[in-house]
This record gives sequence, structure tokens and C-alpha cells, in this order.
Amino acid sequence: MKKILVPIDFSGVSENGLKFAVDVAQKIDAEIYLLGIDSLMSIRNEKEISVGKSGINIDPAGEDKKAMNEIISAFSYAGIVIIPLSHNDGSGIDSFIKQNKIDFIITGLDPDEENTDAFNLQAYKHFIEVVNCPVFSVLRKAEYIDIEDIVLLFNEIEDKYYPGLELIRNFANGYNAKMHMLSVVDPDQQDNYDILKRLEEIAEDYAMPSFTINTINNLNISDGARNFVRRKNSDITAVIGKDQQSDLMISMFEESKCPVFCRL
Repeated sequence: MKKILVPIDFSGVSENGLKFAVDVAQKIDAEIYLLGIDSLMSIRNEKEISVGKSGINIDPAGEDKKAMNEIISAFSYAGIVIIPLSHNDGSGIDSFIKQNKIDFIITGLDPDEENTDAFNLQAYKHFIEVVNCPVFSVLRKAEYIDIEDIVLLFNEIEDKYYPGLELIRNFANGYNAKMHMLSVVDPDQQDNYDILKRLEEIAEDYAMPSFTINTINNLNISDGARNFVRRKNSDITAVIGKDQQSDLMISMFEESKCPVFCRL
């Protein structure tokens, strides 16, 4: 059974991520682990902690514990196991994820950069830079409709193994969604035929159930990907590849206005 971590500060924005997590958990047979935090900005990695910064230091108690229990009770109708987590040993997010065997994270996000909310774009940018785990970001006002189309943006296709693709494949199977594999090609540096062939090999290696293979010639990966996502009216964009710059994640989120899966 998969384990989904949902950071929450009991705001409407973070609860929006939980609503989507409940839907996902029903589709892919997963458990939800709730982590109470002050802000996405409060999450630290091991390196930052070694130089004196705080890690995750949350132990739900008092009013927070009451709010956590109310949240769990509110979603009990779904028949999903929701487990509150406490963590106050000061270690970083990597240790925390390994200790609890988390498969991926779903977080709500407020797209308004000017908002001072703990789940705004600035906090999200920090979060995806320090978390070494797949992260699913959900807009504050996302509509929860059946997911039919998922764009898989390959930021690089050099690796022979993409662990995140297994997760996306299971996700697509749960929603019976079609996957559109995409590589944005620099025509001066890359050969379209070679890229298409490699994408076909990846689709075969991972037994993709329903997919299309696509390339777009564009010198700017963000521009090419955004145009493709809009044309396909994609419900989700998943960014595949190790070299994932936070600016690319933010750009995809701001422009496509659909949930983004990254750190795959």
C-alpha cells in the first residue's frame, strides 16, 4: 500500500491538498499521513540542519491536536486510513520520509505570489528544493474532476531508470487516464528521431497502458511544455528527470493552472 504525506497547517489551502489526497488514495489504494507544520518554509534538509537551522519540530498537541482530530473525523466518510504524525527530534525531511516510508507528497498551494500564506509560491519553491521525494502540488481552487489526460514532461531522457514513472503509471491506471509523453527538443542540439525512439523504449519498458509520444521543437523548455499542456487541456503535468529546476516547476504551475507532479 502506498503512503501519501500531506503537510497541513489547518488552513483552507492546505486542506485543499488533503481533499485531493483523499480522492487519490481511493483510486490507488493508499494511506494518508498528516503532518502538522507551521509553513512549507519550515521544512529543512539534513545539510541545513547541520549548520544550525531547525528541522521539522511539530508535535500536535492542544489546539493543534484538536484540529487534527477534527480533520480526520471530517474525512472519515471516505473509508481512507488517515494517520497523524508527530516529529520533534529536529532531524531533516529526508530522514523523516525514510523513517515513515513515504512514497510521495501531496500539498495544497496558493498561486498568488503576493499572498503571505504558509503555502504560497515562495514557500513552495523552497519546499521542492529541499524535499527529495515526489511532490504533487494542487491549486487552492482546483476542481476535482475525473483525471483524463496526464502530460509527462521529460526534462531529460538520458537515464535508463525512472522510478517516478512507476508511480505515475499506477496513478494513471487508478484514474484510467491517458498519458502524453513529451520532450521539448532543441533542434540545434538534438535529433527528433532519436528522442522519439527513446520515448518509445521507455513506454515499452514501463508497460504504459495508454499513451501518446510527442516532441516539440523549442529552444525554451518551459514555453514548449506550457503550449503543449494548454493544447491538450491536461489535467495533470508530471515533470520527469533529475535535473529539475524550481523555476521550471513554478513556471509550469503558474501558466498551465493544473496540478503539477515533480521530483519524479
